[in-house]
Parts: sequence; C-alpha cells; structure tokens
Amino acid sequence: MWTSSTLARASRRSPLVITSTRNEIEQQYGLYNYYDAERMAVVPPGTDLHQFHPPAADEEFGFAPQVDRFLDSPGKPLILALSRPDERKNIAVLLEAFGQSKALRDAANLLVKAIWTDIQVREGVADFIVSLVPANPFAAASSGAILPLIVFTALVAAATGTLAAERRERLTNIAEDVSEALIKLVWWILYTAPIGVFGLTAPVTARLGWDLVQSLGVFIISVFAGLVIFLLLVTLPLVYLVGRISPGRFLGGTFGLWRELFTTKSAPRNAE
Repeated sequence: MWTSSTLARASRRSPLVITSTRNEIEQQYGLYNYYDAERMAVVPPGTDLHQFHPPAADEEFGFAPQVDRFLDSPGKPLILALSRPDERKNIAVLLEAFGQSKALRDAANLLVKAIWTDIQVREGVADFIVSLVPANPFAAASSGAILPLIVFTALVAAATGTLAAERRERLTNIAEDVSEALIKLVWWILYTAPIGVFGLTAPVTARLGWDLVQSLGVFIISVFAGLVIFLLLVTLPLVYLVGRISPGRFLGGTFGLWRELFTTKSAPRNAE
C-alpha cells in the first residue's frame, strides 16, 4: 500500500503516472504540489482472460477446500472481492447489493477478503499525523480540510503568544480587521443572494411551469409550520423550565438571529 507521502514522491519523480480513472487524477494526484496533468494518463481497468479465468473442469483452486467449508453451495461460481478494508473500496455497498439480490445469491457465492497489515496501519497513523500540518493553509481552507486548518491556526496562535506584547497586539488587531472585512463580504453576499436564487429558479420555472413553484411553496409553508410547532412545544418550554427565562425575553433577545436564519439559512456571525 502506498501512503500519501510515497505517492507524492512518486508523482514528482515519475515521467508518467497511469491511473484507472480521471477522477483518481483530479481528486487524488491533483492535491499534491507536484501535480502535472501532462504526465498523467488513464488506462481503464480490465482483465486478461487468457491469464485469469474460471477453472476448467479438471482444474482446482488451491484454497478451494478452505473456502468450501464456509459455503452452503460450493458448486456455484465465486465472486471474489479482494481489497484493503477501506471505506473507499465500497465493501459495504457490495455486501448490501449481494444480500438484497436473491437472483445474485442464487447464481453465485460471494467471498470478501479484506487485508490490512500492521505496516499499513503504522503508515496510516504516520500519514494522519503528518496531514494535520497543511503544506498550504490556503489550499486546506479552500478544500474544506477543517482539521489541518484548526491545527495550523492553533500553532500560529501559540507562536503569536510568545511575541512581545506590542507585536502580539498588532497581530491581533490585524486578525480582527480581516475578520470584520470578511464578515462585511458575507453580508454583501447575503444581500445579493435573492437575486442569484431568482436567476437559478426562473429558467427552471419557465421550463417546468408553476407547479414547481406551488410545490416549493407547500414545502416552505410546511417547514415554517414545523419550526413554529417545535418552538412552541419544545424550545420555549425548555427555556422556561430549565433556563428559567421567560418566553418573551428569550424571543426578544434572539429575534435578530432567528430573522437572519429564516431569511438566509445562514449565520455569518454569532448573536451579540
């Protein structure tokens, strides 16, 4: 098994990298700093039936006796799935599909052999620790890698704490100013969001008719009614009984945030 660090080194030094799908190039190799699209090629997977084929009548598998004792019908063809126990290998989906298909179960047996060696486990732990420190924090932020971004932020904060008070205060002021600028940008986006939503829904409505709008209206009303019922029957009683806060005071203090959440489905900043 190749680790991410091994893949990075191989990608940097290899004159040609062959993958089985375009998605593998874009979603895996494309994340490395040494990615070069011109050195990538796709060769779809396949099987050479001259070398790999079901056994003939006079052929036997060496491991057949070990497998047959676990099967109710050893004579049926065998579907063999061999991979490491990784979620990306879709072993669970394979088991679910086989279990739900009676025709498939009647036609063949399924054998899943998932192997994970101690070396792979150690390499996986080492890669995880290394991945916590992003090589490019901006790339981590744009790709949604939250954990490495949190670690980077914590390290920067720790380093900032060791500076002199004047420099520390200067960095803090810069961070606050950047945060305020980003919040202002988010507000601009929220103000213009209805225009974008209208631009997205207008062509769909023109093609599909007003029935779509009516269905959307019923959905919005249902969601709003459900939220009101939840507020009246769950939230306000808990606030009054557990928090000892009157419903009027609670609604008055959270009205701005509730209005923002209802109109934008987003909260650019916490309620003050």
